[in-house]
Amino acid sequence: MRHVFSQPVVTVEQGQIVGDTVHFENDYLDIQKDIDVFLGIPYAEPPIDERRFSAPLPKVPWSEDETYNATYIRDICVQTIADPKLFTQSEDCLHLNVYAPNPKVSFTVYDRMSGSLKGRNGVTLKAIL
Repeated sequence: MRHVFSQPVVTVEQGQIVGDTVHFENDYLDIQKDIDVFLGIPYAEPPIDERRFSAPLPKVPWSEDETYNATYIRDICVQTIADPKLFTQSEDCLHLNVYAPNPKVSFTVYDRMSGSLKGRNGVTLKAIL
């Protein structure tokens, strides 16, 4: 059951992001934990039009007075194996979901593009949410 009881706001290079704090319970694993969930955070400009088949470009910051709504899942990348009744597909699919423990702790992000704990520019990707 997903019960939202607060909406944390974090600041990243592109601006502010709002997510949800949810309570996660699993009786089988005997886990009860609060988790901050940020869904559909764009990590690059959409690879559409003239950017199709090119290296991803960094995400442009959103306006200073805008807070990015990271409370719902975005479209998945176009693929033939996905059931279109279950998933909306789009070329605008360069998003990531972040699940962070609450209270806040530091964590390391695994970069699936480079296959390491370092980003493409060699900088270790770490954050404190």
